[in-house]
Amino acid sequence: MKKVFGLVLLLAGFSTSVIAEEGKSGLTLNGYLQIENRVRILDSVKSWDETRLALTGEAKPNDSSRVFAELWVKTKLPVVSTLSDISNPGIINPYNLSLREAYADVYGFIFKGLDLRVGRQRIAWGTADNIGPTDSINPKDLEDLWDFGRKIGSDAITLNYYLYDFKLTGVYATNFVPAVLPASGLANYFYSGFAVPAGLVLTGYTTALSLPANDLKENYVAALKLARTLFGIDFSLSYVDGRDGLPVLRRAYVTPVNLMAGMVVVSTELEYPKTHITGFDFSGSLFDIGYWGELAVFSPDKVVTTIDLSALSMLGLSNQEVVAIDDKPYTKYVLGCDYTFPGNVYINLQYLHGFFHERGEDNLEDYVMFNLDWKLFDEKLKLVPLAGAIELKDTADLSNNYAVVYTPEIVYIPVDGMELCLGSRIIYGMDTTLFGKMKDNDEAYLRIKYSF
Repeated sequence: MKKVFGLVLLLAGFSTSVIAEEGKSGLTLNGYLQIENRVRILDSVKSWDETRLALTGEAKPNDSSRVFAELWVKTKLPVVSTLSDISNPGIINPYNLSLREAYADVYGFIFKGLDLRVGRQRIAWGTADNIGPTDSINPKDLEDLWDFGRKIGSDAITLNYYLYDFKLTGVYATNFVPAVLPASGLANYFYSGFAVPAGLVLTGYTTALSLPANDLKENYVAALKLARTLFGIDFSLSYVDGRDGLPVLRRAYVTPVNLMAGMVVVSTELEYPKTHITGFDFSGSLFDIGYWGELAVFSPDKVVTTIDLSALSMLGLSNQEVVAIDDKPYTKYVLGCDYTFPGNVYINLQYLHGFFHERGEDNLEDYVMFNLDWKLFDEKLKLVPLAGAIELKDTADLSNNYAVVYTPEIVYIPVDGMELCLGSRIIYGMDTTLFGKMKDNDEAYLRIKYSF
């Protein structure tokens, strides 16, 4: 912890000198402090407790270059189980330090019209709010399951070339990084498993992940995008040669530990299959109504899962093969709009076909995301009476295949830059749906954020 404080103080000291020198060097430091606590309504268990300090630094030493970095320092709940644990400051007061972004820009790199960005960067493609299927270069950060839009920065080289009204972007990320999955059992919703054959009793389970080989042929993400504005509408075409950030079961070994009792253990191997994504997006405004849309065609490599039952051949069982991911292309898309009514009433609607974890045309579901807020008293108070999502798994049998997530909030802004938010997340739905499986996880939460 001393090291973190030292770093923070160093940055703070750096910022002081920076701000003092602003105007000469163009250096600035910003950030925010966010404290969030959640409690599960069903049993009053604390489900989330985080203090996050985010620091962003930006330097513009001249008109042709820029350096930017974002650093997060987060506290975590201590997990103490033994007497010796309470003598370990790292266990009593755990924290996490992550470099979200750190990159340098060079404008007019080699020749005029060509810009270079190199380093860890968030490459946000697409026009939708948080759920766009074309935003697929950076891996998902699902540590907080309800922050759909959070991504991990990628170590990459980005070139932007401007010619007439066109902008051509090329990206090469030097490493594939898998998505961060939520802690506890919630991670199980985002990768495939399998059921042992009938009559067998599972007594143990281990999992091994197989990452791409660490070479130029396998371990990379490459992408291209062509964009321009026409008749006031922004358009872009994109292509990503990457990998699915969520693992897929490749092989499962079923081994007997007590053949007479049918008791077995299972060891699995998961991999991250190659995926090619061709995308199109647009955004514009008509009569002060903002609108946007994205379409992405996913062309994955085929993955066949092998259930290895060779150790149980004496029971008459043989190996099984199941297609986990077919190589047939499938399409995800999103359409959205927003509008601010007189009286500071804001509404945002998005319709999504295919959530980020869904694969294959027959497995894509439909979702409606909605948000309505009302700012009052010179925007000191914001009421959010309608916000959340509706999941429609099967419209032909909707009564058994739907879920609703409802997240009303009250936000108070006592001073500029500070927000006090009190909210809840109520989930209702069928067990056949993603959100319906989480219906016992209703939460109430308090979030305090101060931006500076």
